[in-house]
Amino acid sequence: MPTLSSTPEVVVKAVKYSPGELRVLLAKYSLASPSVVDSATHLTYFDEYFGKLKAKTIVVESPYTDGDFLDDYAAYYVRCRQIPLPVCTTPFLPGCLRQQRVAEGCEAVLQTTQGSLVAEGVFGIGSSKSLTEGYVAKADAYRNAGDYGRAIQEYSKAANELGSDASSSLGNRIAVGAYNAGLKLERQHIASGSDLDAEALAFRVAFDLDPGDGTYKQKLAKTNNTIGNQFLAESKYAEAADAYREAYDLYPGDVGYERSVINAHRLDGDRLLARHQFAEAITAYRSAYKVDMNNQTSKSKLAAAYNDRGMEFKYDTRYTKAVADFKEAMALEPTNKTYQINYLSLISHDR
Repeated sequence: MPTLSSTPEVVVKAVKYSPGELRVLLAKYSLASPSVVDSATHLTYFDEYFGKLKAKTIVVESPYTDGDFLDDYAAYYVRCRQIPLPVCTTPFLPGCLRQQRVAEGCEAVLQTTQGSLVAEGVFGIGSSKSLTEGYVAKADAYRNAGDYGRAIQEYSKAANELGSDASSSLGNRIAVGAYNAGLKLERQHIASGSDLDAEALAFRVAFDLDPGDGTYKQKLAKTNNTIGNQFLAESKYAEAADAYREAYDLYPGDVGYERSVINAHRLDGDRLLARHQFAEAITAYRSAYKVDMNNQTSKSKLAAAYNDRGMEFKYDTRYTKAVADFKEAMALEPTNKTYQINYLSLISHDR
């Protein structure tokens, strides 16, 4: 083993890909016995996945390990009763955007016809975890260590990897873990006045895995409503509307969420209209109007925006467009005399 002051020689070699060759390399470089590698579920996954990708070559670079494994080692393995050596074997595909940090170990790189990162898995010593279980183990370790933000990220990865098997016991474990991490982080962020994006992700993970759980649904809605309030206080009306909409879509009959969505869209429209950004203002007002088409204020603001843009077109002698906008305004408020006069004044110019 090299000392801290030495620089180990890096050896790179290419080997023709096959499931059997991958098994041999994983056993050799992870220092695990072949029986341990065979007992893991990774090989079956990789065999199917790399077969679909038509993997051609395994490039072995030794010594090497990546930043993710160092995180695993610090957050998870050091808490185990039997601490493994800081060595890993991590298959991944080229094109990866994450940074890599060199340390003792090795990494097998699978060159494929696609050449982009699509799968990743860490083989710890004696590990028998699937990719999803690996993410969950990391998430649980981060949560237990109080690093709730990183825990939520790992739970999200696990949920994405789990896919259609969301109703399994593992899916429930991910949902519960993400929800609890979100609760912990929420208390910290509310106390400090920080944003709640990570919490929203946590509760979204839990809800998507178990949409029938009313607690997850309610917490996700309330968190998005709180995020909307934060954006509103910062005069970020479009962002506030999006957050409120997340809550409203979960509870379409909730009058409070409905009013929040409408109000945010209107405020966004008011600001855009004041800047003469007519198209954007019309979009904002129409969004408010669509939430409740019986709301007269939303309808009037939308009609006024069409009329204002029509007047702008009229001054620019773009009469056809002006007539079209005046028609839209009249369709919304047929009895409005101003809109009628504006429309009739341009009938002869409509071309």
